[in-house]
Amino acid sequence: MFATLEPAHKLSKQDFASAELSLRQQLLTMQFELATKPYPVIIIVAGVSGAGRGAVLHRLNEWMDPRGIETYAFWDSSDEEEQRPYWRFWRAMPRHGQIGVFFSSWYTQPIVARACADIDQTRFDAELQRITEFERMLSKSGALVVKLWFHLSADVASKRLRQDRQSRAGQLHIPGQGHSRGELYRKFAQASERAIRHTDTRHSPWHLIDAS
Repeated sequence: MFATLEPAHKLSKQDFASAELSLRQQLLTMQFELATKPYPVIIIVAGVSGAGRGAVLHRLNEWMDPRGIETYAFWDSSDEEEQRPYWRFWRAMPRHGQIGVFFSSWYTQPIVARACADIDQTRFDAELQRITEFERMLSKSGALVVKLWFHLSADVASKRLRQDRQSRAGQLHIPGQGHSRGELYRKFAQASERAIRHTDTRHSPWHLIDAS
């Protein structure tokens, strides 16, 4: 899947500057139209560390009306949330006509756990099935689920992480000692690809983005 991902189209700064105003106006128009609709929009932002997801979120919040969009990042969970793993996501669901951006979503913990071998394949697949059912429930309730995966090749990801060794806000880092960076990337990519394949459904498909 990732191996066949088409390289990103390059856009010069001049071309982007000339298109920026139109893009911002289109986004705002759609956001204002959404405000009148009887359903919310849920945007899942996931992917590889160093893929620029934080910058994308910053731009979205800068371009759009802040009154209609909220960004959520879920990191450490409480004991209560461990027992009810989807409760904290339910509490953050946007209202009708609103946009909720989930930076660390229900995908984060299972993928990282599988990449670090904290869970086996059987449990991982069970988690993916539960995610599929959860998203189907959201879709049936009227929510529009948009899932974005920002991908980088192993070489590009390693280069970017070397350039910036400090953690950036919102990046997903894979814990684990005794593993090389290349080995961790390979395990993370394998778990991610399996997750994407198992949860790429008609009601909530994945959109793969080459972030190089």
